[in-house]
Amino acid sequence: MEFIEQINALSARSKVAERQAQTEEATKTSVILPFLQALGLVTSTEVV
Repeated sequence: MEFIEQINALSARSKVAERQAQTEEATKTSVILPFLQALGLVTSTEVV
């Protein structure tokens, strides 16, 4: 998947997470980590 496609998918995902994420941890796993992964900064669950 190309970078632009990943960002568009994350945009849609964040709109859903905005309504569903009840905690900081939920926000991190549903929005922040996938965004860092799209940037190539996360290879698994650790931030580089």
